[in-house]
Amino acid sequence: VALSASYDLTLVARCLTGAFAGLFDATAFAVGIAVVPPARAGRALAVVISGVAVSAAIGVPLGTLLGQVIGWRGSYTAIVALLAITLIAVVAVVPSVPSVGGGVSDQARYALAPRVLAMLVLCAAVFGSTFAALTYIVPFLHEVTGVSDALVSVFLLAYGVATAVGSFGGGRLADWNAGRTLIVGSVGAAGSLAALY
Repeated sequence: VALSASYDLTLVARCLTGAFAGLFDATAFAVGIAVVPPARAGRALAVVISGVAVSAAIGVPLGTLLGQVIGWRGSYTAIVALLAITLIAVVAVVPSVPSVGGGVSDQARYALAPRVLAMLVLCAAVFGSTFAALTYIVPFLHEVTGVSDALVSVFLLAYGVATAVGSFGGGRLADWNAGRTLIVGSVGAAGSLAALY
């Protein structure tokens, strides 16, 4: 993407980026669960998913700032450098975990289980609504609250920090009562978005 001048190439590259990021996340979750006792699975997942939250807390405002200073190509070049460092770190520190067995058919069987599908739909609804709101957060900050360009990164950082805090806390609460935690999280997200409206 950093080198591209073609819309088609950029679109394909962004789709591949999303697919590989999803592969990385799913595998990181599996590794996180494999290295802790089952009673700590919620906390382990919270730590791993908090990596996503922390990266958003730092990456989104930093990317916005870098884009303003060195342009979008420079931002993408910096991302490629960070990913190269990530590759080296993964090879160096991520433990080898035993396979849980099963092939594509086993995965499909579990993925299509009614409760798993229900959680997929619920997660899609929560994350979809949150990310839909995030799509408009910069215009919202400018037009509704009057935040200047210079302060947008600060607000994005605050959002990311809050997400990280929620993720860490959510893991502990999930180990205690996952169902109740999901209800509180859903109601809280809905209430927050309603307050913005």
